[in-house]
Amino acid sequence: MTGGKVLIVEDNPVNLRLAQFLLEKKGFTVRKAGSGAECLAEMARELPDIVLMDIQLPSEDGLAVTRKIRSDPRLKGVIVVALTAHAMAGDRERILAAGCDGYIPKPVDPQGLPDQAKAEIARLEEELRRSTEREAARQEELHQLEQQRVDQLGAMDAHLNAMRSAVERYLQQGRKAA
Repeated sequence: MTGGKVLIVEDNPVNLRLAQFLLEKKGFTVRKAGSGAECLAEMARELPDIVLMDIQLPSEDGLAVTRKIRSDPRLKGVIVVALTAHAMAGDRERILAAGCDGYIPKPVDPQGLPDQAKAEIARLEEELRRSTEREAARQEELHQLEQQRVDQLGAMDAHLNAMRSAVERYLQQGRKAA
């Protein structure tokens, strides 16, 4: 299995080269960005499967960039995983609340980074599959409810027609009797 397309957003050249090397070695196609603006420009050129987003970027932090990504409907399906040295209590929650799909603490495990990226892609693909299945089941349920309503309306229409015929017969009998 190839790793997929990764966009690494990292301003530290050493960290960037290390992550690129590790991911390419495991079959990922890697593109790089050194800032939030470069990240958005790269994403406009070609959508990656996953963005590994450094949180501490120059001029605009990675969470602000992630919020921009999440606000653009064209980028909705892109996985964003934070790469950060922020490992204090509450940091993970703050990062996920900003729209990141996952969190990989720094320093990254050189052997584990490619597997972590693959695991994030697999996890989110599974969530998408389950969500699609739930949506299909909900659509089927709505279709069944709609069919029940159509059947009920048909029965009501038949009942009203029978009542109208009965009223017409009654009125005709009343005219004959008069």
